[in-house]
Amino acid sequence: ELRVPKEMIACVRRAGEGDKKVAVPRRSSPTVCVEFRGVVEAAGPFGIRRRVSAVAVTPDDEAGFVAAVKAA
Repeated sequence: ELRVPKEMIACVRRAGEGDKKVAVPRRSSPTVCVEFRGVVEAAGPFGIRRRVSAVAVTPDDEAGFVAAVKAA
């Protein structure tokens, strides 16, 4: 789980090969990368927490996801 204030979002863009900071789901290639203005704490499986500066994800509706993040 990751909750980030909108002020912390630097950009939302298409993911590239080097964007595998945190990928969800694990067995697919990320299509969208959300970069933050600083480091944030993300909760992973089994309660593991890690500090990340970007998140790469694979949303079902890529255009809808990007629009929702930009509109937030």
